[in-house]
Amino acid sequence: MREETAVGIIGAGPAGLLLANLLTQENVACVVLEQHTREYIEHRTRAGAFEGRIVHLLDAHGLADTLLRDSIHHGGCEFRLDGKQFQVPYAELTGNAHYLYPQQSLARDLIASYLGRGGQLRFSTRAESGEGCDGDRPVIRHLDRETGERHELHCRLTRIRE
Repeated sequence: MREETAVGIIGAGPAGLLLANLLTQENVACVVLEQHTREYIEHRTRAGAFEGRIVHLLDAHGLADTLLRDSIHHGGCEFRLDGKQFQVPYAELTGNAHYLYPQQSLARDLIASYLGRGGQLRFSTRAESGEGCDGDRPVIRHLDRETGERHELHCRLTRIRE
C-alpha cells in the first residue's frame, strides 16, 4: 500500500512527538510510525529530567501545561568528594532550572496534543527500511504488526520557513 505525506517520523519518543507537534502547528503534514503499542509508550517507565530551555520551548508552543503544573523544579545539585559536600546552584548561575517529570507522562501529553490536532500516529508499526533519506523524496517501508500489511510512506520534504 502506498501513502504520501510531507514528513515521515520514525519513533514516538519525546523528540519525534515534539517534532510532529511543531510540524502540525505549521500545517506541515506528517506521519509518525511507532513500533510499540500506545499503551507501552504511555506507561513505560523512563527517566524525566528536562532542561529549562526545552520546557520553555514546549511552553511557547502550548505543549507544557501539565508538565509545568505537575513537575518538580530542580535548581541545583550536590557533589560529594572525600567526605565534603559541594553545592552547585545551576539555576542561579544559568537562570534555568531542570524540571523533573516522567518521560512517559510527557509522551502521553504530546500524543494527546498531536492526535487532538488530527495528527497521524501509527502504533505497532515497524519501519523496515528507509530509502532516499538524504534526498528530497524519501520512502519509508514499514510493517503494520496488527494486520501484517506492508506499506510505503512516500515523503516530500518541505521548507517550513525561508
